[in-house]
Amino acid sequence: MVNSDYSNNTAKFLAKFSAIEIPAKSNLVIALDGAGFQAKFSFTADFEIRGTDGNTADMTVLYAGSNIKLESSNGILILFQWDGVSDLVQDIDYIAWGFFTTGFMDKSGVSIDGPDANNNVSAYFDDLSVLSQKKATIPSAGQSLQRNGIIEIDEAASGGNGVGGHNEATENWQNSFVVSSPSPGSFSEIEGDGSGSATVLFNTLNANEINDPTFTIKGAPAYTLTSIQLTIPSDWTLTDTVSVDISGPGFTGADISLNDRIINITNAHLTNIDTGTVFIYNLITPSQTTTSNFNILTAVAGGNLTSIASQPLISIIAKLSIADIQNNFNDFNGQQVTLDAIVAIGAGITRNDHTDAYIQDGSGRGINLFRSNDIVTDLAVGNEVRVTGTVSEFSGTTQISDFTIEVLSTGNEVPAVALFTVAQASNTELEGTFVETAGIIEDLAFNIGGGTNLTINDGTGSITARIWDNTGVDLSIYSVGDTVAIRAVIDMFNSAAQLLLAYDDDIFFTSIETAVDGSGTVSVDPASVNANEPTSLTFTFTATAEDAIDRVTVLIPNEWQWSGAVGDVSVSGAFSSASVAVSGKLITISNALLSSLSDGEIGIDNLTSPVVDTVSTFVVQTAGILGSLSDIAIQPIVTTGDGTQITTITIGQARALPIGSEITIKGTIVIGAGILRDDFTSAYVVDEDGAGLNVFRFGEIDPDIVRGNLVIMKGELAEFDGTFEIENYTTKILAQNAPLPTPNNLTTGQAALEEFEGLFVSVQGAVTEKFSAGGGTNLVVDDGSGAVTIRIWNTTGVDVSAFAEGDFVSVQGIHSLFNNAGQILLAYQEDISQPEFDIVPTVLIVPNKPFAPDKGEKLPIIYSPGSENAHVTIRIFDLGGRLITTIFDGNGVPLIQTENWDDPDRAILKWDGRDERGEQVPIGTYILHFEVTNEDTGKKTQKAAPIVVGTVLSR
Repeated sequence: MVNSDYSNNTAKFLAKFSAIEIPAKSNLVIALDGAGFQAKFSFTADFEIRGTDGNTADMTVLYAGSNIKLESSNGILILFQWDGVSDLVQDIDYIAWGFFTTGFMDKSGVSIDGPDANNNVSAYFDDLSVLSQKKATIPSAGQSLQRNGIIEIDEAASGGNGVGGHNEATENWQNSFVVSSPSPGSFSEIEGDGSGSATVLFNTLNANEINDPTFTIKGAPAYTLTSIQLTIPSDWTLTDTVSVDISGPGFTGADISLNDRIINITNAHLTNIDTGTVFIYNLITPSQTTTSNFNILTAVAGGNLTSIASQPLISIIAKLSIADIQNNFNDFNGQQVTLDAIVAIGAGITRNDHTDAYIQDGSGRGINLFRSNDIVTDLAVGNEVRVTGTVSEFSGTTQISDFTIEVLSTGNEVPAVALFTVAQASNTELEGTFVETAGIIEDLAFNIGGGTNLTINDGTGSITARIWDNTGVDLSIYSVGDTVAIRAVIDMFNSAAQLLLAYDDDIFFTSIETAVDGSGTVSVDPASVNANEPTSLTFTFTATAEDAIDRVTVLIPNEWQWSGAVGDVSVSGAFSSASVAVSGKLITISNALLSSLSDGEIGIDNLTSPVVDTVSTFVVQTAGILGSLSDIAIQPIVTTGDGTQITTITIGQARALPIGSEITIKGTIVIGAGILRDDFTSAYVVDEDGAGLNVFRFGEIDPDIVRGNLVIMKGELAEFDGTFEIENYTTKILAQNAPLPTPNNLTTGQAALEEFEGLFVSVQGAVTEKFSAGGGTNLVVDDGSGAVTIRIWNTTGVDVSAFAEGDFVSVQGIHSLFNNAGQILLAYQEDISQPEFDIVPTVLIVPNKPFAPDKGEKLPIIYSPGSENAHVTIRIFDLGGRLITTIFDGNGVPLIQTENWDDPDRAILKWDGRDERGEQVPIGTYILHFEVTNEDTGKKTQKAAPIVVGTVLSR
């Protein structure tokens, strides 16, 4: 149990109710300070803790520190019950909030023998770990945390320590509590809460694309809804430009806010006639096939937000890839499929009597398209096509037959073309895939059965490229002994691989580069184990260079015991066909053929971890085809136990101790020595909670304090001008190049506060000022919540010349203090960036006011597709999702420059308020849907905007 001995903390308290019954649909108000509560809210609380008000009943206080309070930066409030006899208590409800997990509850592994008659020990069930608990958002000054309805979101109903088996630690407090103005005692349950209905446009979307889901909500016949809430699902990604808007008569005069993923609308008046529409802009759909529920809640005046009975669902469909089919042929054989891909070899190229073409997609795999007695001319190289057909197989070649196609765009490069050695290109399991390889021509045979055979060798083996006469490829300039590169499809002939070369541009003179020795990255699973226990480890290798890795060695550290048997080494992925050799504790993998196409895995069984807590480095070397084995840049490390025998406390706990205390902490160096100052050590160490300390040493730059070093530090807690420090310290390095802790996301307004000193944070916002100041540069950044200064000392070497006022930036760094305000120390170039945009941002602007088509008015529509090579579709829908008219469907040019956005006369399009039949639409609210497909990247962007058709009233 974390902080089980709370009684040494002056802010904590423990109190119990006297025998009391709370009637249904009622509430109690408990104040820490009854007198203060009365003064603040002008009414008396039901109970108080401190006993400051004679008119307020006192709780039975079991413990109260000298300065009891609810911490603003982090804390937990627990409601539990105990019969006074049993070993264990039962949770009823609790909430945790803040940036740090210090003080959060986790009773995993705790056993107690209580005051019952026997001596039996009772064990609590495992709680969710404090690091996985979804803590609530910190309220700003003057605000409070309030339960968002009666639903305990995501809470497990069994296997926990709560009443009825509930696991209170699993509740998603981030979503089930909202930040709002305090209103103690205001809970009520009123008929009509949760009434109304909602529809969504559209209810089917592609995975991993930018979209603007649009919800239309209306009240029930008997109720008027005043409060509405929508929660954006956690598997949807919020872009840097996410925003919300509302429209419709039911939302006239309403207020809207977006707090993380929760959208709150208040002061609405939705009825079954006066509806409202919620527009959520710039979300990215989930990456997998799923069904999304935005969990719409409604309430009448004075009521409690409650889920509506029938939620509108959005089906997310992940696009099928060619790799899915090729890797799972038996599952797809005979099935109809739909694919989006680029033509790698067009129809009528290799054969002129039927369609024999190849397509490839971003998965890096390709497939044959076959149709007898017909040349499908739309299958031209570079065309992006949508193919629907039946999967089949012929002579070892996977193909799609009986297909139809739709051309989506033209002039595209074939995607994900892997650079292979000849040996890799000879892999028959990759048939249909468009690849590039190189070698020396060792044979060139013309007039072989209607074509030419060209054989190359790169030292790893030989392969023949087949060039049919029908392709027209001119080979007259090539001779035996030339070194050439070939871009071609891996084809099958006599059960062996050959290359199908189809175009002049796909063969050219080149030179064979030496492979990059020591390339690749390696991860190990598990990365931590218990001491002196049998275990197995899996090492996953990923290529980092275009050259193929041919050999790999793994050296098992001396402190580990191992059988040394070849049979205890397994290989998979890119290593599936590799050979394995063992010499002592050195494992060698030959003919590895590791490339960007797929990862390789090495499994090692029958290992025994070290007998003491320690950190072990498994030395890995790699080599190319003709290269020398060399150490990779970052070696895999396995931690045994805690990695050390040294006992540590969290940095959050250390900061709570008296100044001058001796502390021992574990954390990762986030800002290294010599970065902020070049005359002494001023650096920062941060632990997994995000809490940090300044590392101070006078007179030298400590070489052990390097960014990414995972360290244990023992020293003295100090404080200087509000900055907490560790000084007079010693250091033990546990790992190098360790991942940095995840920064805590703050608004710029929060970052300007003092309370987050030492925290590793990130902010995003627009640069409002940029100026030089005292040996460095200041960027002032604001996201609308208030400005914060980003401080960049000249010693860091960070170049901010590319950032100007008006730029939108993302920054991470350490929160520090200057002149009694918060600022962020930016220390590394990679810690500041601008979001990537297309040539011109994809923009849609529609006037936010009604227009009267019956008086001859037209609605100007101003847009930018973001690229000259884009397809744009603009359609109008009614609130029921019915298509009214298509305004535009075609190429996205011309582009309108950003300085013209506020000029309606520059509008590309204008709508006259008529439908597809030319009839004027009725007065009301409509939705404009804007869809852009970038034909260079395939990226799809969708935006929506409300349109109000009105009229001019006469007097």
